[in-house]
Amino acid sequence: MSAATVDSDSRRSSHVGPRDPTLADDSRSRVGSAAAAASPSAGSAVAPRKAGTGPLQLRSVHVVQGVEREGIVFYVLTMLSEDDEKWSCQKRFSQFEALHGVLFSAYGHKGFPAGAELPPKKLKLFVAHTSEHFIEERRCLLDHYLKRMAGVADVAQSEVWADFLRSDLLPKPVDPPVDNFSPRDDAEVTGVSIPQTRMMSDHVLYQVDVMNVRKRRTFQKWTVLKRFSQFSELNDVLRAEFANDESVLSSLPASPSRASKLIYNHLDLHFVEQRRVLLENWMRKLMRIDAVSRSHNLLSFLGVQV
Repeated sequence: MSAATVDSDSRRSSHVGPRDPTLADDSRSRVGSAAAAASPSAGSAVAPRKAGTGPLQLRSVHVVQGVEREGIVFYVLTMLSEDDEKWSCQKRFSQFEALHGVLFSAYGHKGFPAGAELPPKKLKLFVAHTSEHFIEERRCLLDHYLKRMAGVADVAQSEVWADFLRSDLLPKPVDPPVDNFSPRDDAEVTGVSIPQTRMMSDHVLYQVDVMNVRKRRTFQKWTVLKRFSQFSELNDVLRAEFANDESVLSSLPASPSRASKLIYNHLDLHFVEQRRVLLENWMRKLMRIDAVSRSHNLLSFLGVQV
C-alpha cells in the first residue's frame, strides 16, 4: 500500500503578527496568576531580550524534559526566536491547563487542529505521576501540544501565549536533545515515522513510514500498517530477545501505555492522535539503539525481508 501524504501542519513554524485585541486583559492575568502560583522557588532567571509586551516570533518550541523535585514535576520548555534568541522556562501541568482554558475560551469556537489537546488527566491513585514513564509520556504529548498550538495563527499572535512562554524563566537555556540516530552504512532502515492513522470500522491502523535513503529512489520509502496491539507484541518480543543482554535490555524505552476501553474510547480522534505521537516517539527511540535497529524482529515488523 502506498504511503499517504504526511500531515504537514504539525511541523509548521509560527510567524506572528500584531497583538490580537480579542483577548481581554483578565484572561492574560489568569494565566500569569497561575504561572506565578505554580512557579518554583529557584534562583532568579535572566529574561529573554524580548521579554515584555507584544507577540513572539518563534522559530521553534520544545518541551525538553520533565524534572521531579520534592514530588512535583516541572516541564522544561526551550524556545528559539526568529532572530536566534534562545531561552528556557519551566511549567507545571496545571499551568498548561490554565493556558489551554484561556485559549479555548478565546479561540475554541474556531476549532483547533488534531493534537492541540492536553494529555488526559490521570488519577494519582492509579498512576504514579512522578514515574519516569509517566513523565516522559506527558512530556512527549505536551511537546506535541505546543507545536500544534504554535501553528494556530490566533494563538501565536496572542499575548497570553507570549506571556506563558516568557514567565518562570530559567537562568540559562536548556538545549533540546539531538537526534543521535546515525545508521550504519549497511543499515536496512535509516528512518521511521508514523505521520497519520487510518480509521477502520472497529479499530485503528497506524501508518508506519519506513525509509532507507541508501536504496534506489523507487525503493527508498515504504509503508506498513499496524494495530496498537502489534506494537505491544513487538515490545514483548524485543524484551524477550534481549533478556540476557542487560546493557540493551536496560536501554529499551517503555512502550506506550495500554488504556482500558471501559474508560477510553479507542476510536476518539484525540485519543488516536495522542497514541500516534507516543508510538512514533517510542519507535524512534528504538531505532537509536544499535542492537535493536539490527534486530530481525524489529526489521520484520517494519516490512524488511530478513
